[in-house]
Amino acid sequence: MGEEAGSPPQGVILDAATTTPLSNYNFETKAYLHSQMGPWLQQNSAVPCQEKINCPPDLYIIEINLEDSPAQINGQPLSTIPTDFTLPEQAAEQLIDAGQQLLRNHPEFKRLLHDLYAEMAGFR
Repeated sequence: MGEEAGSPPQGVILDAATTTPLSNYNFETKAYLHSQMGPWLQQNSAVPCQEKINCPPDLYIIEINLEDSPAQINGQPLSTIPTDFTLPEQAAEQLIDAGQQLLRNHPEFKRLLHDLYAEMAGFR
């Protein structure tokens, strides 16, 4: 089955058909989580917390996106690098490093680490 002149390649069509619905699903899931978090925490905090029993959980929503990284590979923003199985090792390492940097600098991740260290030390 040949491609007609002026038609996009099948890879482009497949990417659009799979990426857009997945992006919409992720957006809707995150929006739902954010909309339900307050009522859920309020409902769970109605029960008295005694000696770490029946206490409402601490939630840490940590969302990172390579679009937020200023790093580039060969002058190309990281979020535009195709992440397929043919990615050069150096580019893969740069993507991993950028993701780690974004995570380490995220305020909620810092709060999570602070709370975990405080609990391990017996301060919570």
